[in-house]
Amino acid sequence: MQKMTTSKTANLIEIIGKNIVKGNFKEGDIFESEHSLCEEFSVSRGVIREVLQRLSEKGLIEKRMHSCWRVCSKEEWNIFDDDLIDWCFEDRQNQDLYLQFLEFRKEIEPKAIVLATIRANDKDLDNLRCSLNMMQASVDNQDKFAVADSFFHQYLFKATHNNVYAKIGKSISRLLKYSVSRTYRRNEQDMNDTLNTHKEILRAIENRDALLASELVLKVIFRAIELINKGN
Repeated sequence: MQKMTTSKTANLIEIIGKNIVKGNFKEGDIFESEHSLCEEFSVSRGVIREVLQRLSEKGLIEKRMHSCWRVCSKEEWNIFDDDLIDWCFEDRQNQDLYLQFLEFRKEIEPKAIVLATIRANDKDLDNLRCSLNMMQASVDNQDKFAVADSFFHQYLFKATHNNVYAKIGKSISRLLKYSVSRTYRRNEQDMNDTLNTHKEILRAIENRDALLASELVLKVIFRAIELINKGN
């Protein structure tokens, strides 16, 4: 049995959730009874019920007749859930799902950046400049570069001053940390190229050139698709 070092509920959610995401539980699998889970993990029935309910909210399992819980298909996962993004993309599994995220991003981010170019205020521009400076200071460190890159795109979505776009941007930003530091395995030259494109994006926003900003963000996304298809 895996030792739980912090919250029993949180750790058990992570243990079972990761096992589902990694395919150790298959679509349609039926979970053991609550009593069996209580014995296996040495927790109370109240903890098990909360864990199952939380996993259900993430779209990973659903309750069936006679109090059974069934593992859901990927189509039912709440893929904008923060935990699910982490579990799916912390290694090279679920690349198909990552490509679906990129396909979604290709459709939504150019529209968001048009709004951002129109609506960005001085604070928004300062945030973008700050994250760009972080990217420039981190071209020799993939993990730090990934964090800075994710902040840049999160600030882009926030600059729309649209709460729906801002929420979507938060999820995309979380995903970007994995795409740069783990999925692409970029070298320093590749990160410099990415940095320069982001500088162009910021200049386009500062100049209120929505068309150019939209074209440049598409360039970034298509480059990401190219890299993942190459298996970098």
